[in-house]
Amino acid sequence: MRTAPLLSTLVILAPVAAWLLPSLVARAAPAPKPEPLPTPEVSLALDPTGPAWVLAVKNNGTSPLRLTADARLLRLFVTPPAPSASGKAKPAAPKTIECVLPSSMREEGRTVVLAPGARYVEAFDPRLFCLDTKVAPGASVSARLGFPPPQKAKVLEAPFVVVPIGSGLASVKELAAASFVVAEPSASASASASAVKPWKPLSASAGGARSVADAGAADVTLHVKNTSGSAITIYARPQLVDVRVLGPRGFPVTCNGPIVQPAPIADFVSVIGAGQTWSATVPLAGLCPPHTFDVPGLYLLTPVLRAPALSKTVSGGAKNVFAGEVVADTPQLLRIETGKKPFHDVPPIALSASAK
Repeated sequence: MRTAPLLSTLVILAPVAAWLLPSLVARAAPAPKPEPLPTPEVSLALDPTGPAWVLAVKNNGTSPLRLTADARLLRLFVTPPAPSASGKAKPAAPKTIECVLPSSMREEGRTVVLAPGARYVEAFDPRLFCLDTKVAPGASVSARLGFPPPQKAKVLEAPFVVVPIGSGLASVKELAAASFVVAEPSASASASASAVKPWKPLSASAGGARSVADAGAADVTLHVKNTSGSAITIYARPQLVDVRVLGPRGFPVTCNGPIVQPAPIADFVSVIGAGQTWSATVPLAGLCPPHTFDVPGLYLLTPVLRAPALSKTVSGGAKNVFAGEVVADTPQLLRIETGKKPFHDVPPIALSASAK
């Protein structure tokens, strides 16, 4: 009989099986997933009540946090007010528009440490983000600060807008603020905007908002319209367009080219018919003083046409001859994406819990 050899074989294999079995079981069983870390207690809020909007990020927790402190990382979501219903047709619901800066303006290196209870506050102009998108009264606005997380990402990777100092908390890609409705302007502002202006036979408007890579591509457009009932003779040339510039740091600059202008000649006399428009686009690189556009950001450009007086010989004896300044009623928005100077002129500062 072969019973004895079989038993001896089993006896020999038993220790091997005892060693392999736990290993195989361990390999078959999936490792338990680690519990997700809790999110830091940090909040984002926007205050749109002043001349400039203000963002505030507050550390509401008990651990210090490192914040990427830069308003340029904002994304604004603007939903225009619903149009009023007219007739039987129901107006379509307004679409939400995302206002975000180009990638060349969104940076990661500006950080500040927020102690428990501390805040970071920064003022910004929403037009820098939205340009021609009108953030009108009645519009609903929500905001996010940081870096949009990729869709369907299993693990979030840097950059983060909030990074905890120490362990036990998760890093955050983006902060969200509660939505709000843009309020109507104050009574004084409304009265100023609706003040009656003296009538002139010519009105002027600036071109549409633009975003350019740097100062070398900056220009301004002026439209001069004849609002009278008859043709007007004028000496209108691009070389006679000045520009009043208000930069992102609040310093006004006048761009007016050469002081001495040649005498008007008949070949460049224009006749603007009733209801017609004369337009010119003027490059600013050679017109403005050096360093005018060194700071990236939002510039307000108000073009002005300086029309000189014309002699009867030059005007051809025309009856309606205009001489004087024609100023655009509203400025053109120009966004400079990169410049020789930094966007911020001071480092970020954390406000303590006791600061107002």
